[in-house]
Amino acid sequence: MTVVELYGGPLDGKRHEVEGVPGVELRFAAVPKWEGAREDESVTLVYRREEGVYRYVESVPGV
Repeated sequence: MTVVELYGGPLDGKRHEVEGVPGVELRFAAVPKWEGAREDESVTLVYRREEGVYRYVESVPGV
């Protein structure tokens, strides 16, 4: 198990456990939490390893 820290975006400063060796890119499914949000508004948060740390790249519609 490897623990990585995420920088930027909605998960800034959070730590995440990754099974085995983490890849170049990490993706997280995110469902909006505000009242009235629909499941079809969910996004995939993309973090990419740059200079040894994972930085936020983009939010892609859909999961």
